[in-house]
Amino acid sequence: MPVYYLKLLASWRSADVLMAIYPWLCRNSFSALNPIRDVESIFFEHLLRLKHRIGTILFVYDLPIEQAIFSGRGKFYGTKSFELESKVLNCFDILCVFNLAMRKHIRDRYNIDDGRFVEFECPDYCMRPNVAPRLHSGQGKWNIFYASGWTKGYTGEWMKRLKKVNGLTWNFLGADWDWLSRENRQDFFWRLLNTNQKVCDYLASYADFGIITYSEGVNVYSNYGCGSKFGAYLTAGVPILVNENCKYVASLVRKYGLGLSFDSVERIPDLLMHLPDSDYVKFTRNCEQFAEKMRNGYFFKRALAEALRRLRLN
Repeated sequence: MPVYYLKLLASWRSADVLMAIYPWLCRNSFSALNPIRDVESIFFEHLLRLKHRIGTILFVYDLPIEQAIFSGRGKFYGTKSFELESKVLNCFDILCVFNLAMRKHIRDRYNIDDGRFVEFECPDYCMRPNVAPRLHSGQGKWNIFYASGWTKGYTGEWMKRLKKVNGLTWNFLGADWDWLSRENRQDFFWRLLNTNQKVCDYLASYADFGIITYSEGVNVYSNYGCGSKFGAYLTAGVPILVNENCKYVASLVRKYGLGLSFDSVERIPDLLMHLPDSDYVKFTRNCEQFAEKMRNGYFFKRALAEALRRLRLN
């Protein structure tokens, strides 16, 4: 850890423009369980004193304290956590954030000037499947996938409310799904894949839809941004089923025609059984067009260009 911060300090002193990604810049810094949190706080105070020397840009992909609170782990975070996050964010001239909700949250909590924000809409995801995309067979049969390890506080237990419907299979990719065997469901399948490329290939080969929903608290937190599931499904060519309580992702799905939204998982069978084949073809076409933008770094490059323009004007 000390070597990492020394390298960061050296970069900060020598660069013309420094760019970083948050919270990977300081992933474990905020929890009370972090034994060197106070040392890291002093380090970022030092960076604040150097701030005027170069232009700095921070891409904000997550808000770790808020995520912990919404997923039920808030007891490890308190006043010192927020103080450190404030120091980190204030080290940078330009903050690139997903959307207006994240912008307003950071602005209001830490009193950061509105002119320091650039919105980049969604993360790029540079994966491409190594297999030919699946062609939907029709005939009322749908393979629905959920790509995430099962942690109750994060994913929730919505899968326990799914009714068995002929033609629908539910597939869970990730760790800790073995408990599904206790449900005695012939339409439930789970698999552990250990690389993003394997996940991409598996989705492209077998999935008709990828589902995005979480526990109730994390659904609300997701309004600040767009998680990796979004990119994982799209770059595999898989349309999305999204919970309407994930308001931001649902708005992207509607805006770009990437799939369907639902108000409860019990409604999914009815949505799919009445979905025209022509609509599904449009979804897959739109997903591929959107995925190509993500693979080419379109959203990152657009935000970076605007951030650099803002720095030149300052």
